[in-house]
Amino acid sequence: MEKEKIEINGQGLIADDLENVKKEEDTIVNKVKEMRTFLHGLKGKRGEIRDKIVDISDELGKNHPDSRETYLFHIMIYSNIPREKCTRFDFEGEDSIVKRLEALVKEYQIEDK
Repeated sequence: MEKEKIEINGQGLIADDLENVKKEEDTIVNKVKEMRTFLHGLKGKRGEIRDKIVDISDELGKNHPDSRETYLFHIMIYSNIPREKCTRFDFEGEDSIVKRLEALVKEYQIEDK
């Protein structure tokens, strides 16, 4: 018996794979939310952090005209868009929201020492 295939972000996935993808995405979303909370919780840095996140979102918007189709972009900017409204989860390579926020967290952890 052949399992049902589902098309997501250009990839054909078997229904069981979909559950694994969802769990992995949920883990990454929670990590992004934790980094975002850490950054916004830095005393005396809230405005600076907000400006840096705006700069990141502006740059990504220029590099990727469809940036608002990326789910982690919305998570980063505190948007509540449902996942199913986005055609992409994260950007690839150096534009990855995860990588951008990890670098920002690292910058402020070093500065805090």
